[in-house]
Amino acid sequence: MTDYRRRRMLQGAGGFVAATALPFRQSPSSSGATANVTGRLARYMVEARSRSLPPQAAREAKHRILDTLGAIVSGARLKPGEMAIRYIREQGGVPQASVLTTDIKTSAVNAALANGMFGHADETDDFEPVTKAHPGCADVPAALVAQVELVVLGHEAQAQHARFERRVRAPCAALCGTPG
Repeated sequence: MTDYRRRRMLQGAGGFVAATALPFRQSPSSSGATANVTGRLARYMVEARSRSLPPQAAREAKHRILDTLGAIVSGARLKPGEMAIRYIREQGGVPQASVLTTDIKTSAVNAALANGMFGHADETDDFEPVTKAHPGCADVPAALVAQVELVVLGHEAQAQHARFERRVRAPCAALCGTPG
């Protein structure tokens, strides 16, 4: 065993011994705050199932879905999109789902990957400024390959909004104490 590998092994073992020897103490205020945030978020999500979306939120969700579909169409012809097409053609896969703008049918995972790459290729997809996230290029391709009906005027808009609220706004509001 070389000196370098022996030293790395001893350093790792020393860190492990130190971590297990020191008692772990969690401050009572932090565990209560975490439980409160988790509880508030859980209650919000349970209650959200039975609530209708406000018209403004439904309209915003529809715009995000359409925006993502437009970004997918344009991104398929850009370099990242072409690279995704080449990669998916090489991967093959059971023909479960379509890669949009192409004649490719591949596994659901590969189709979601390609469609997501298309959606984010030129960065014209949706953007959430607080978290700097692009939820549409992940959610819409996943919904498409899961064969969720994308009836823009119907339930998919509500599902898209609920995913957005769950993934972006609700955690921000719960953690930051600001409205989403």
